[in-house]
Amino acid sequence: VGAAYAAKRANANRVVICYFGEGAASEGDAHAGFNFAATLECPIIFFCRNNGYAISTPTSEQYRGHGI
Repeated sequence: VGAAYAAKRANANRVVICYFGEGAASEGDAHAGFNFAATLECPIIFFCRNNGYAISTPTSEQYRGHGI
């Protein structure tokens, strides 16, 4: 998110891609980053892959609905 905010501030014609797994989506820092990016209208694409590597709890027990 920081790189996207820097690009916005520099008026750079670019977009940042943030790639992460579903395990990161259960952390508070991820949601803070989503909110920061949305509030400041940062040029960023969040790409979440359900790669099955979250070691704490299966996604079926972490999220409501069918997947992320």
